[in-house]
Amino acid sequence: MFKGSTLPVRLQQLLPHHWLSRAARWAAGCRLRWVREPWIRIMIRLYNIRMDEAAEPNPGHYPCFDAFFTRALRAGVRPITAPTDCITSPIDGAITTIGYMEQNRLPQAKGQLFELQELFADCPGDPATCFRDGAFACLYLAPGDYHRIHMPLDATPTVACHVPGRLYSVGRRSRQRIPRLYARNERLLLLFDSAAGPMALIMVGAMLVGGLESVCTGRVHIGGALPLLCKTSLRRGQELGRFHYGSSVLLLFTRGRIQWTGEQPSPVRMGQQLARPRP
Repeated sequence: MFKGSTLPVRLQQLLPHHWLSRAARWAAGCRLRWVREPWIRIMIRLYNIRMDEAAEPNPGHYPCFDAFFTRALRAGVRPITAPTDCITSPIDGAITTIGYMEQNRLPQAKGQLFELQELFADCPGDPATCFRDGAFACLYLAPGDYHRIHMPLDATPTVACHVPGRLYSVGRRSRQRIPRLYARNERLLLLFDSAAGPMALIMVGAMLVGGLESVCTGRVHIGGALPLLCKTSLRRGQELGRFHYGSSVLLLFTRGRIQWTGEQPSPVRMGQQLARPRP
């Protein structure tokens, strides 16, 4: 049992996470008008979604809820103005924790730490040793946020690994009360080489997430190391992947290579400066 947890958090232990996500995936892909249109309208009103920022502003033109949820933005609404050597936010969302590791431990919330080795599991290449004492940022995407993920800097993919796991919520209460949350949930680990040194971008699954997808792997379904579909350098701001419903992104750099300029807690937009290289 999760210590000090509220009833909604405790109930997550009993829920059939993957069955619920499969059901959500079916509903999100349903093209029946009476299924998709009410769901889309509710989301827009509940989260005050800015449809004027979307490439397709008409909610009725989306063939299914998933197409709406993973909608593209209109060109120019997320300009990247940071210097070319700076690291930018890969997502629209919020910074939940940001800073520098002490040995191999990362904080997911006040009083909650998890081990770097647990996060990477059996990912090849011993990344836990590579990122020891490094820099980290945890970024949360709420259901109403834009759900595509973009490159935070120019980088070349080197390793992709999918780790199956639970699908606990990654909202504030869960982060505060579920130990080792990010190391327990399903996740897609993407490692890169960049001018700022090795970088890890980790897509963490969550309750009702119907899939994790990247240009490096396609939509993932099996665990373990994955073949890279893209082996060439990806440019800063280029689309990297998408969540089929909300979750979190973890961004890691090796020791002494970057200096964070973002603060916790604070909202961020895709393309906003998060860090700069250390002199």
